[in-house]
Amino acid sequence: MKKITLLLFTICITFSVKAQNTCLAPTIVVEGATTTVGSIDGNSDNTCGWSTPAANGEWYTYTATINGVINITSNFVQNDGGLKSDDTRLSVFTGTCAALTCYTLGDDIDDSNFLTDITFQSDSGVTYYFLWDNRWSSLGFDFSLTETAVSCPDGSLPMSEDFSDGGQFVVCWENIDDDGDGQSWYHFDYDGGNPTANSASWNISPLTPDNWLISYAIDLTAYATTDIIDLTWVARGLDPDFPEENYSVYAANNNLIATLKASPVFFTETLVDGGEGDGVFTPTRTLDLSPLAGGMVYIAFRHHAFSDQFIINIDNVAISGTLGIGDLTANSFKQFYNKELDILTLKSNTSAFSNIKLFNMLGQQIMNRSLTKTNETINMASLKDGIYIAKISIDDSEKTVKLLKN
Repeated sequence: MKKITLLLFTICITFSVKAQNTCLAPTIVVEGATTTVGSIDGNSDNTCGWSTPAANGEWYTYTATINGVINITSNFVQNDGGLKSDDTRLSVFTGTCAALTCYTLGDDIDDSNFLTDITFQSDSGVTYYFLWDNRWSSLGFDFSLTETAVSCPDGSLPMSEDFSDGGQFVVCWENIDDDGDGQSWYHFDYDGGNPTANSASWNISPLTPDNWLISYAIDLTAYATTDIIDLTWVARGLDPDFPEENYSVYAANNNLIATLKASPVFFTETLVDGGEGDGVFTPTRTLDLSPLAGGMVYIAFRHHAFSDQFIINIDNVAISGTLGIGDLTANSFKQFYNKELDILTLKSNTSAFSNIKLFNMLGQQIMNRSLTKTNETINMASLKDGIYIAKISIDDSEKTVKLLKN
């Protein structure tokens, strides 16, 4: 009788095993809620190719409801290494449990925080599988998942990218690990309030990167090769003791690596120990894009051709265009800003103005107004002090001017 009772008890325990112990029975994650992982004692998987596979794991799943990005993080204060693990590792899969495809993965946030925080592009209707493994700890912990819609810039000028939007970095920029070492450009804030685009040449051991970060399409169709079209940016080697990072910037009419490499529009430099970019950002660098005017253009940052330094940061990427003098010769105009009245005055010698668009230095359009007269006034009192870019149109001609409101 005791043996029968023990057998029944064992059967009950077998059927009460946690659902998330296998890929076939994962726990569905609730977006925005905190999910608690129990002790990690389920099945593991190494489809993502970790060099140090784990023995056990816990499985979760989520089906995206929007196009954008998913962030999944275990970076909570309660995960302190006491009752809950302070060292987590995550693999993300698509496909089916019978045929998993590694989509992305994440381990430590940085050298001092061993929890995990990753953001990846997501497509509505796609199911993602999450495997938290016990490579570093079998303790349970808390994590959360959030989903954010992302829209990319339309590519019109002025274009400005300070990498403050991590979602746009993931969705709108193409990231290619051309050397195949599993390391690529990533989004991170090393300064506390100033996120940048980053690529490493050292991570525990030396790397020899060939990493590409390629922009969305930039619209130069309204411009001619006689116009002034400047791409600007800043760069630095993060570690002043190992700053000698080499990088190139290319521009071309499509986003294929072969086309970018062959483009005559490019810039290359190696940051120098004791020189510009040695632990601090370089002065603004400039590349003339006017040879590519008249079409759509892609810009690419390539970290390559060296090894064993540390990390390069790229920031404050911008493209500004000014139509040549001949574009509005027949309809020349003057502009004047009265800072006492906060009024911008436009005066045309001949034809009436048709439109004004105003952009801030982040490239965000903050005004789009139809105009009808040769003498127009624009009230700027509601705008914050700073630099603005105005696109002013007369008939089919357009001119871009920079305005300082103070």
